[in-house]
Amino acid sequence: MACIKGVNRSASVALAEEAECCDVFGLDEELLEVVPKPVLGVLLLSVLHFDAFHLSFCIWFPSQYRGSYFCPPPSSAKIGPIPTDDGVGKEVITRMTANMATNKEFYTDSNGRDFLKRVRDHRDDWPLQVTQPVAGNYYPLNLGIYTKDKKSEFSVLVDRATGGASIKDGEVELMLHRRILHDDGRGVGEALDEQVCVNNNKTCEGLTVRGNYYISIDKLGAGARWRRTTGQEIYSPFLLAFTHENSESWKSSHWTKGTIMDPNYSLPPNVALITLEELDGGVVLLRLAHLYEASEDAEYSTLTKVELKKLFAKKTNVECSARAIIDLGAHTDSCIIT
Repeated sequence: MACIKGVNRSASVALAEEAECCDVFGLDEELLEVVPKPVLGVLLLSVLHFDAFHLSFCIWFPSQYRGSYFCPPPSSAKIGPIPTDDGVGKEVITRMTANMATNKEFYTDSNGRDFLKRVRDHRDDWPLQVTQPVAGNYYPLNLGIYTKDKKSEFSVLVDRATGGASIKDGEVELMLHRRILHDDGRGVGEALDEQVCVNNNKTCEGLTVRGNYYISIDKLGAGARWRRTTGQEIYSPFLLAFTHENSESWKSSHWTKGTIMDPNYSLPPNVALITLEELDGGVVLLRLAHLYEASEDAEYSTLTKVELKKLFAKKTNVECSARAIIDLGAHTDSCIIT
C-alpha cells in the first residue's frame, strides 16, 4: 500500500548549518509539517487499482486525484502563494510512499529521453561525503522518476520541469513549489522569493503554480511501456485547431480532410514523430525518434520499420539520399520527398 502527503518542509539551521536557500535544503523531522490538519482525504494505492479520492489541503495547497489503475488522469496541484508571515522559507513537496525494498536505487530521466540510474548518497566517480542528505539526492526531472524492487515498478511522470528524489527506500517525492527568503551566496545573488505586485507595487504576494503528475504501479519489466506511452501523450497531446470557413458556401454536412497518410497505416507504437516540416521546392523534413532504450522493453526495444510510401501516400516520389542531417550517432541518411 502507499499514501500521498502534502508536506511543508523548512530547512533546519542545525541540520544544514545554514538557512534555507536556493541550492541547500534539508529535512528536520521535528520541523516536518503535514498540511493540512486534519487531512480531509486519504489515498490508498494497491497493485490492482486506485481507489478514488480527493485531497483538499488548504487555501495555499489544494490537490486532487481521481482515477483507475489502468488509465489514471493526472493528480493536479495548485500551490500558492506560500505564506512567509513567520519569516521562514518553505519547500512544498508531494511524497509517495510504497512498501518496496528499492536498495537506495531510483531512476530519473535525462532531457526527457533515457533514464539514468541514481543511487542515494553515492557517486560513481568519487567517494561522496554526505553533507546534504536531501539536496544532494535531488535531480532535475523533465519526464519523470521511477523506482523498482524485485516485483514492481513505481513510476511518476510530470508535465513540467521539476525536481525529484527518493530520500528513503520505497519513497518518491517531487518538489512542487518553493519560496525562500535567504540567498545562499553561490551565484544566484538573490533569494527565490519572486512575487506578483499590483496597485503600483502596493500589494504583493508570492507566486501560485500549477502542475500535474501521473502515477502508475506496474509489474517488474512492464513499467517502461506505460512511461513511454503516457510520457509521449503528456509531451505531445492532441492539438485542436480551427479555421474560418466561407459562410456563403458552407454546408453543415461538409467534412474537411487534411491527411496525406494511408488511412490504414499508422506509425509503430515505439516510434514518435519529432518534426514534419515542408521546406522550399516541395521538400519535406521528417524526423522520427525511437522511444525506447536498449533492453528497456522486451517487445518494443527492437529495430522497427517505417513505411515512407504509406506515410506519404499522396506523394508521387519518395527518394532517400545522403544530406547534411547528422544525428548523435553520426548517421547522415535522409529522405527527399516530393
